[in-house]
Amino acid sequence: MGGELCSISLQCRTVRKRQHLPHALETPEIRKALKELLVVSQDDLARERYEASLRLQRDEASRLYSALRQGREEGREQGRKEGREEGREQGRKEGREEGREEGRKEVREEARKVREEAREKVASMILVFLRQTLGDLNDETATKVNSLEFERLEQLVSVIHSIKSQDELHSWLA
Repeated sequence: MGGELCSISLQCRTVRKRQHLPHALETPEIRKALKELLVVSQDDLARERYEASLRLQRDEASRLYSALRQGREEGREQGRKEGREEGREQGRKEGREEGREEGRKEVREEARKVREEAREKVASMILVFLRQTLGDLNDETATKVNSLEFERLEQLVSVIHSIKSQDELHSWLA
């Protein structure tokens, strides 16, 4: 067993340079253990920075997801409230049926606007996070993120902590 650990340790140094494992060691458990070994083997300051970076990424992803949920709920509530008010007033003037239909249209439009505003805010927050973790982004990448639909932004929020490079981001956006 001791000889195998020495072999793995020597291979670990090689892996740092090549970023891949020998086929015999290519298992999720070994890959995870190797990642932990690389972090633990760094000096204290580098390890603290790495751990702080991971905490920041997790906190930011959590904050983005919470903001997304809160934006949706606020949009729904505001849409309901305004729809009720508009529907009542319009119903009195033009009759119940016409008022209801008009209220529904306004609710949908207001909800669409609120949803779009929330989508834009989430996209902006994601771009801030990506710039903090990956560095400057080119205009094309920023435009792609800004143009993502709400559902696609939700998907990006759920995987953002696992995106480690701009190449991975480009692949995800493709």
